[in-house]
Amino acid sequence: MSVRTVRRWIQVPGQLPFKYVTCDKQEFDHINEAIEWDNKFHAAQKKHIVYEQIWTVQEAINKAVAEKRVVRFLSNKTNAQLKKEIVDLKGCKLMKPDRNSHDVAVVPSHIYDFDFDTVDMVHEVKGVE
Repeated sequence: MSVRTVRRWIQVPGQLPFKYVTCDKQEFDHINEAIEWDNKFHAAQKKHIVYEQIWTVQEAINKAVAEKRVVRFLSNKTNAQLKKEIVDLKGCKLMKPDRNSHDVAVVPSHIYDFDFDTVDMVHEVKGVE
């Protein structure tokens, strides 16, 4: 939540001495209105997927196993070309949302409920500036 309390410069009788300002600079007289607006504002913002800088599929598999997380990257290669690059799958699943998609996810064996629509922003991308 990003609602700040700001003191009013000019006080009018019957008004509260403070106003509430949200992160998108909307001003409200009551905290409940400000919180409701802020929640709607942040709910409307879509999280963006951060793709890894991966050179080979095997590198993505190794990273997914070592860091115990899903690794997503973009590739122009077909499913058959991607499978040819794999030396050791290490129990991971290679997934695409559909056959023609460039979005590829390497899912380790301990993750059972991976969904392409759910974005996990917990991990920072390493190696990309």
